[in-house]
Amino acid sequence: LPTCSGYAVSTVGFLPQSNVGTNITLTDNSLSAALPIGFNFGFYCNTYSQFYISSNGFITFDNTGGNGCCNGQLIPNIASPNNLIAFAWQDLNPALGGVVNYYTLGAAPNRILVVNFVKVPHAIGGSAITSQVILYETTNVVEIQTASMPSNGQPHTMGIENGNGSASLVVAGRNASVWSAASEGIRFTPN
Repeated sequence: LPTCSGYAVSTVGFLPQSNVGTNITLTDNSLSAALPIGFNFGFYCNTYSQFYISSNGFITFDNTGGNGCCNGQLIPNIASPNNLIAFAWQDLNPALGGVVNYYTLGAAPNRILVVNFVKVPHAIGGSAITSQVILYETTNVVEIQTASMPSNGQPHTMGIENGNGSASLVVAGRNASVWSAASEGIRFTPN
């Protein structure tokens, strides 16, 4: 069942998943087609079976909000895009290099969806990001495993936001601000 009572954020160990996924080709400022989660995932009072990847460092459960160009938005914000999980929301460009992929692992009721950005550069080039979003079946936990998120001096956002932009939870100091991270795990747990 989806959570309706909010989330708690905590730090966890840096333990990224390492499997071969399905590569997704994204251009600058683009949003993927609908992709299968592989199970039903509860997020802010709704249940989803598919998701979309933005080239700009987030995944969303809504394809009407656009790709989120060109900075990490201050959340919560009723302006689109909404209904998202931002791991390094900024102006990124997978067309310049790196790999974007996803895969589902495990057996019901303990499957996970993994979405990878591997060495994806910022749109202005350089400062490549390697980060991973993991969605957990049954518990509806969201995890962000960041190997490398160097700052390029521009605002980035790391957090989650509901479908209409009225509620969110961000990692302290990472709401449309300048920050960097390496070898860390962040977990959003439904209350």
